[in-house]
Amino acid sequence: MRSQTGLSPLAAMAAFAADGLAPYVPSWATGCVLLCLAMPFLLFGQKGKARRVPDGQFEKRRCPECGKTTVFRECVVEKTYTAYRVINLWKSESTQFSCDACGALMDLDDTEPAELSAREQAQQQAIEAKRAAVEAKRTKVEAKREQARSLKEAAEREQSIDDELAEMRSRLGLTKDK
Repeated sequence: MRSQTGLSPLAAMAAFAADGLAPYVPSWATGCVLLCLAMPFLLFGQKGKARRVPDGQFEKRRCPECGKTTVFRECVVEKTYTAYRVINLWKSESTQFSCDACGALMDLDDTEPAELSAREQAQQQAIEAKRAAVEAKRTKVEAKREQARSLKEAAEREQSIDDELAEMRSRLGLTKDK
């Protein structure tokens, strides 16, 4: 329905309120009407892409979504936040893991430990034992290197003291026999 001015009732009310001719219109209504006329809607959105990392991490875990024990592979998730579906506001990247069975994306901490067979458990224990042995050897080698370095520094320090003492004796004209 149009008023005598040819404007819709809301537009007429906003025009009168803006001119100060309509004192019966509350101030908050004027702002709302003007905002609605100026910006009818604002549409926000989000787009997401998940790409598998070519040589990324993978681990066998149990998926909470599908309940299967499968391999989870590392993926890079890129999210783009948009306005009006066209204007890109900002992007964010994160690393998550994808279930091979159902494709669900989640952090590895959100998954459950895998249900391993007896053979797989034995393999895991053997791998852990090898890792512990390698770490023990690494600490032994590091300790030996540290000990050799300290012995070398002590020998160099002794040699510099002996050289300094010999130089002082030669300045004073003293020999070792006297």
